[in-house]
Amino acid sequence: MTLRRLGAAAACVLLLAAIVGMHRLVPDSTQRMGPISTRGDVGELIDAGGLTVTVSKVRLTRVLAEEGFSPGPPARTDGIWVVLTATLTDDWQATAHAETFLEAADGTKYYVSERGDLSTRLTEDLSTEPGIPRRGRIVFEIPPGQLAGSVVRIGRNETISGGGRLSPEAVVDLGLDAEAARTLVDDAAPKLTIGPVEYGP
Repeated sequence: MTLRRLGAAAACVLLLAAIVGMHRLVPDSTQRMGPISTRGDVGELIDAGGLTVTVSKVRLTRVLAEEGFSPGPPARTDGIWVVLTATLTDDWQATAHAETFLEAADGTKYYVSERGDLSTRLTEDLSTEPGIPRRGRIVFEIPPGQLAGSVVRIGRNETISGGGRLSPEAVVDLGLDAEAARTLVDDAAPKLTIGPVEYGP
């Protein structure tokens, strides 16, 4: 009787473990309906199936200035400005990419900065047209300690272009471990001036 009870108890434990394991394998609603992500590195063409992105340069600065007809004063920060130079091409339709953010290693999201003239921001000026490459800057304002291990996610604007649900998302690994991030912060430019978005290959 004792062996039978032990066997039944062991079977119950195994059954519970199997149920827990199956539950973990079932995707939640975010996984089932969230963006379809394609990863790549800085300098690499990332084809996310609906949009292509190449981040060619990562620069840091303490003071951000902008070119234009009536630029505002340079923007200073207590953190650090992260300025990506990128080329973005959409294949499907005119769209925007306000669902763009830098994701730190701890999961914190820093969306594209709205300080300054948004027409200088590649993902914010609402002018993306299908098939036309656009070159410009993607700008984030973050604490310096959040740079190591971060990635940038570029997705479609949910309200304007129907993005979000199973839409393409490019994930750019900045390739910065703790030492590389610290060096980049220490070498940050005292001031950086960015220009308007450009069109064409």
